[in-house]
Amino acid sequence: QVSDEGIEAEYKKTAEAYNIEIDKVKTFIARDSIVSNLTLNKAIDLLQAEQYAEALHTLQGNTHFRADNLRGVCHMMNGDTEKARTLFQKAVAAGDPQAAENLKQLEELLNRSR
Repeated sequence: QVSDEGIEAEYKKTAEAYNIEIDKVKTFIARDSIVSNLTLNKAIDLLQAEQYAEALHTLQGNTHFRADNLRGVCHMMNGDTEKARTLFQKAVAAGDPQAAENLKQLEELLNRSR
């Protein structure tokens, strides 16, 4: 899903930001981390565009704890509150503060609708 050019561009951007050689950046930041971050950013863009199915597809295979939070947002927006709750709880347990806020908002929404 993420092109080699996109990965190289991210390494270059990081090298320029910290004023170090790109080869050094590559020794400090694993390729998988770059791919994960680019995927998360793409999913956020899709969420903001209300393209929830596409965002879920983009997040497939991403094991970063923030991915569970984003998947939860997709499911919440699609009306699957139970799946959203489960994903938010998983992300909260992994330490995602945004997931805690999303879980709180979901619970408030569900309490108002009862």
